[in-house]
Amino acid sequence: MDKRQEIEALHALYCELTGQQIFLNLSRESEWFEWLRFRRHLPFTADDLRAVIAHRQRRLRAGEVTEAALKFSKVVGQPDFFEEDLGVEMARRRTPKVDAGRAAVLAATGREVRSAECGVRSAGEVLAADEAFKKLVEFRKSLE
Repeated sequence: MDKRQEIEALHALYCELTGQQIFLNLSRESEWFEWLRFRRHLPFTADDLRAVIAHRQRRLRAGEVTEAALKFSKVVGQPDFFEEDLGVEMARRRTPKVDAGRAAVLAATGREVRSAECGVRSAGEVLAADEAFKKLVEFRKSLE
């Protein structure tokens, strides 16, 4: 697949995922080209685009961002922010889901949380990691 076909496919995917129907003009084609070149040795992929759009849609539903977070200029036109959102989303996916109520009870009683993803950790460690992730998300929001 040549670059033009790759850009057309990515643009079609962006339109599908966001529900927007915007034309692929010369300016947007140039932004896609720069987006693909942003990380020369490990370029962004269609899966990365899916992950970041899903991340931003989740934040939109939670009321943390406005619809502007899905604008083409914000998603593709700012690859440095895209990369940061991708990192946050990948970290979120690696973080095991822990019921905060359960973890609080386990911490209060001095017991451990067992997880296939991370082995045995104290409930306090799980709560601390969850709190650190929340602070990272809040910091990222403050930059927007």
